[in-house]
Amino acid sequence: MQLNYFPINIEFEQYQISTELYSDERLTELRNLHNATHSFFRNGESIYISNKDGDENTTIGLTSKRSTFGDHQITSSLIKHVFFRTFKDRFPKYTPVDFYPFRFFSGQQKDDIIYDALPDN
Repeated sequence: MQLNYFPINIEFEQYQISTELYSDERLTELRNLHNATHSFFRNGESIYISNKDGDENTTIGLTSKRSTFGDHQITSSLIKHVFFRTFKDRFPKYTPVDFYPFRFFSGQQKDDIIYDALPDN
């Protein structure tokens, strides 16, 4: 049987994440400046900042504590962003087409349903 989910066992009650007050302009600015190393997502009136590959000395926003389960929407978004960025780094030939649910095109010829109908050129 093939399932399309993977259970995650989180063993801590709280975590720290950087935040800033939300505005369209600030979110765009942060992504333009730091998108290569950080992920940014909005929840309510805050921008949440995940530093995956950036310099640990680069401080963006203020550090705040969140409840792993009490703030489940933020926790879920953070997990999705870390997963997405890790996938892109690990498998650069695959471009995800959807974020949620996470989908990407197969690179195997057997999965290309029109391959045999296409001309050689």
